[in-house]
Amino acid sequence: SANAVAAMLGPQLVGLLADNIGAQRAMMSLSVLLGIAWLLMMFTYPDIRYVGRNVSLDVSGMVLLPLAIGPVMIALSTGGNQLAWSSPWIIGMFICSLVFCVIFYKVEGKKELPVVNFKMLSNRVVLPQLFNMFFMSSMSGLAIYLTLYGREVMGYSATELGTLQFFAWVPAVVTPIIGIYLSKTNNFKLIFSVSGIMHVVCGLSYFFLLEPGIPAFATAAIKIPQFIAACTVISPMFAYIGGQLSPKERGMGIALISFFSTLGTSLFTAIYAMIFNLFPEGIKDAFPVLCLITGAIGVIRLTIALTCTRKISADDSPVV
Repeated sequence: SANAVAAMLGPQLVGLLADNIGAQRAMMSLSVLLGIAWLLMMFTYPDIRYVGRNVSLDVSGMVLLPLAIGPVMIALSTGGNQLAWSSPWIIGMFICSLVFCVIFYKVEGKKELPVVNFKMLSNRVVLPQLFNMFFMSSMSGLAIYLTLYGREVMGYSATELGTLQFFAWVPAVVTPIIGIYLSKTNNFKLIFSVSGIMHVVCGLSYFFLLEPGIPAFATAAIKIPQFIAACTVISPMFAYIGGQLSPKERGMGIALISFFSTLGTSLFTAIYAMIFNLFPEGIKDAFPVLCLITGAIGVIRLTIALTCTRKISADDSPVV
């Protein structure tokens, strides 16, 4: 619910400020809110410093991970646009990522508490759902270009673009209902299938319904399947993975879910940027293609939900 409030009020506030005082001043003024948030964290969070005092941080993993995935993200975003694909810089970034991916894998395999536990990737419960979360993030990449499409093609103002987040309230309403349902049935296959179906609907509804002249509130309504797709997988996924892993594995399982979701957002944003660069006419021609790709990825997620998700019961033992 807190995320839903922030998702709605944040873009709305930025849009209003940008239209009235300019984008640069709008972003600067938000530093006041960041300062307030910092004070709240400093003085209202409980003091739990005694928890996990003996836990060591995988500093080498945290350093190597950006070096492993960062260059390839930059290469995908700039290749064919700012730089030619044959540019030594682009080729060098791909090689750099490949080298550091190998180093990262070798180093992390020897860590007791690694950033990414590669041994867990062989778990037959965890791995398919990690890809489920990874592909789910394609909707986040599409959302970035939806904003660009709304501004360049639909002609929305910054304030109208902010109103597109109104239906961010939907997850705040739907998620508790899903939680109640899950607590009674544990039918995660059905829940993840709903998410996959809404993912497909998300891409297709953008493709068929978004036309110049549609008011902002109508576009906001078209976003509803996207939010339903997200809220029917994120929280339930934590419950699904956590409920089937041993207590010692749960922390890493949940961390991997978050990692693959974040990785997917970054990678799909870069891939969509690469596809966008293929269209000289810009977002008007590129956006429909991105919508179809997103819908196709939803089909992949639906397939994962139907074939790789098991119905669990309260007396199920953790899967090793």
